[in-house]
Amino acid sequence: MARRIYNLAILITITMIVLSCNRNAYPPLYLQCKPPCWDGIIPGETNSAHVLEILESNKEVDQTTVEQSYASHLLFKDIISWKFTNGGEGIAFFEDDILMELDFRKANYSLENLITEFGNPEYVILTPYWGSEINLWLTFREKGILLNYVKKMKSETVVKIDPDDQVTNVTYFYSGVEQKILEYITHSSRKFYGKQINQLLQQWNGYGEVDIR
Repeated sequence: MARRIYNLAILITITMIVLSCNRNAYPPLYLQCKPPCWDGIIPGETNSAHVLEILESNKEVDQTTVEQSYASHLLFKDIISWKFTNGGEGIAFFEDDILMELDFRKANYSLENLITEFGNPEYVILTPYWGSEINLWLTFREKGILLNYVKKMKSETVVKIDPDDQVTNVTYFYSGVEQKILEYITHSSRKFYGKQINQLLQQWNGYGEVDIR
């Protein structure tokens, strides 16, 4: 009997921890469909009017923050942005009124959590950020998913990727604009290091040290 109570107590404790982690993880990345689809919004298919309609019916979205705008300095100029009620932001990018890219920013997910959800990424890309910090990008090219966060370098030539790294940006994208996105995010790195995109793509070999090149 005591053993059974002990096992039950452990189960309750684990459940509470998992629920706590889920509450602290935001914004919601899975809604109604499998990524890169989100809440019926599909990169490469959905137009801006439909995105606005879906956002209006989504209780996770702070309706007072939904805004359409034009950003001349971005890769895709026409955007719809919003904030989630429990934290995080969303931005939808359009070309010819069709969704090309869907960003979840100010996210709060551990890298391990996202790899458990999405599987292993194909490649790691490192781009300059500021001082002793560097931008890490992890690509799931076949799935149309891109993860991004900033981390302090271990040395001038190495950065260490850990399971508990906090991913702050999650992107779902249309496969037809993948090359454009890669060119955009590696612009500073290609200019700084003098490398081509294929030279900056490092195959994912699991957690651990990655050379900065």
